[in-house]
Amino acid sequence: MKFMTRGLIFMTACHVTFVLMSQGANILTSSDGRFRYKFLGCYSDKSDRALPIELFNGREYVDWNMKDYNFGKIIEMCATRAYDRGYLKFFGLQYYGECWGGRKGSRYNINGEAKTCMKGIGGEWTNAVYEIIHDCKVSGMTYESGQRFYIPQNPVNSNDISCQSCLCDQGYKSCRGKIMCDFFFPCEKFIPAPPGTCCPTCACYHQNKFYKDGQSWIIRQPHAEPDCYECTCASNQTKCVAAGCPNNCPNPVYEPDKCCPTCHPGAPTSHAPFTIPETTPRPPPVMPPFPGFPGNQKRSLRLRKISRRSKS
Repeated sequence: MKFMTRGLIFMTACHVTFVLMSQGANILTSSDGRFRYKFLGCYSDKSDRALPIELFNGREYVDWNMKDYNFGKIIEMCATRAYDRGYLKFFGLQYYGECWGGRKGSRYNINGEAKTCMKGIGGEWTNAVYEIIHDCKVSGMTYESGQRFYIPQNPVNSNDISCQSCLCDQGYKSCRGKIMCDFFFPCEKFIPAPPGTCCPTCACYHQNKFYKDGQSWIIRQPHAEPDCYECTCASNQTKCVAAGCPNNCPNPVYEPDKCCPTCHPGAPTSHAPFTIPETTPRPPPVMPPFPGFPGNQKRSLRLRKISRRSKS
């Protein structure tokens, strides 16, 4: 009887304190920083138990001689027991220290709301119910426990474009390794990836000029392979493909806005040098005088006259 009287006085003195807590910020963090949990409300219970898994009885840790005893230690002990189980979504404290747990989908509110909770714990057949927060909040995004997500570069390191690969593990992010982002064309201006995604995008930008959706341009890379890309702006992102120009193009004519030249097969072309083959040898030429050569007849008459004079 003495215990019940002290209990009633305690409840009366502490009821207002709990109401103020329920109206404030109800998300709490464990003292070791491992997880968070939040207060859901005060609900009636019955013998079939809305939260069926008994975790421990914390009444033995309560200092009943202290008028304004702080039940925060008991609440955290219950939260830690529930969190360490790994599969519990809810926990509740009733009868000034009993700790009960329930899986995801437990109908903790099946018996309706109650008004006999104090300082974060419930009275007889009353649960002060809490929910363990297993999600992760990173850069304004929320991820459920077990969900993988990415932390992108911002700003983008153009020499090592990558992102962190992370896992939400019971309310805390665990990041291991990184994922590389490959760009198969030269990008002049990167747009950082949104939170939760990995790779950045390439802005519609080339040679100090921004392009609009539907506009096209080319990127030449002399002495590279491939040496030219045909690019288009689509949804404010650059999309490029390597130009497939013919290898043999007679008389190519290049245009400023095209990767591939126009070929002119009918125009004169230069050929590789070649050697004229040798012909059959011919006899050496006969130099004058020879029969029939002009002037031979006059010369013959002169020779005859000289011959006659010598004889006489």
